Amino acid sequence: MTHEGTRNPMALVIPAFNEAATIASVIAWAREFGQVIVVDDASRDATSDLAARAGAQVLRSATNRGYEASLAAGFEAARAIGARYCVTLDADGQHPREAVAAVCEGLRGGADMVVGVRDRRQRLAEHVAAGCSRLLWGIADPFSGLKGYRLESFDAREPFDRHRMVGTELLARCLRRKGRVLQVPISTRERLDAPRFGSSLRANLRLLRALAWMVLVYAGIPS
Repeated sequence: MTHEGTRNPMALVIPAFNEAATIASVIAWAREFGQVIVVDDASRDATSDLAARAGAQVLRSATNRGYEASLAAGFEAARAIGARYCVTLDADGQHPREAVAAVCEGLRGGADMVVGVRDRRQRLAEHVAAGCSRLLWGIADPFSGLKGYRLESFDAREPFDRHRMVGTELLARCLRRKGRVLQVPISTRERLDAPRFGSSLRANLRLLRALAWMVLVYAGIPS
């Protein structure tokens, strides 16, 4: 499904992996805000077909490349259709319509980035990261999957996430440049399936590693 020549100010990027149970219902309301781009990370179920039928632009990976690669592909697609803003949200239905509306409103109001602050978190590392990030930068939920970006505030040549930082690299770079970051509270819903990263020790270590990279990127190490 292609959208060459399309110009839409708002693109909504949804990374998806085996999300057939929820993807169509999420797309149904997300389309109210702009062009929905679903990046299917080699799902083994009907995620791609259901997303296309629901009206999304679908990018399907031949192999499982991971969360960060899915977001990066979605960003490239958003720029390709001429979007001014890009909102990332989860495919599992956790993010309600009103939360996405608040993120879109924040972007239109002039924020370089908008971060959704969840009312609950799934893993110990997310609580630790939230505490550290709040102390360092005043950011209460760096690993929230609901974020909004004013694309003109970010160099298109700048990698979305070169260090597997769970979608936080641009946030760290925006904070380093003293960009305007708005935070909006969101009431998350219960998932219908298992968390994408799980709640194991390995998942927690991955998040703590991403937090360490946030500190380094914010400090300009590496440039």
